[in-house]
Amino acid sequence: YNSPHTNQIMSSNVLKPIDIENKQPNDIEALHQIIRSYKKMVGERDSQIKKLMDLNEKLQLDFKKLSDHVNNLEKEIADVKQQLKKQHEIDSNSSPESNK
Repeated sequence: YNSPHTNQIMSSNVLKPIDIENKQPNDIEALHQIIRSYKKMVGERDSQIKKLMDLNEKLQLDFKKLSDHVNNLEKEIADVKQQLKKQHEIDSNSSPESNK
């Protein structure tokens, strides 16, 4: 998951790195805790990325459905306009006195 979105998520306020300088470098347990914390953060980040990717996929499907719906409506509108035009021509040709 190496993308611009990954960097944005890691730099967000949600995931804050642990201050390593305040830990004793010889304290193995402290270093293990830092590693566990980073693994947890990476897991949370990966979970956020997966959720965002799933949401993106859903939004793309929704957009496709909306696009198809708009296209169908545009076809229906074009058909109605054509029918109105034909009806107007029929009305104009059948009763010229009514146009006066």
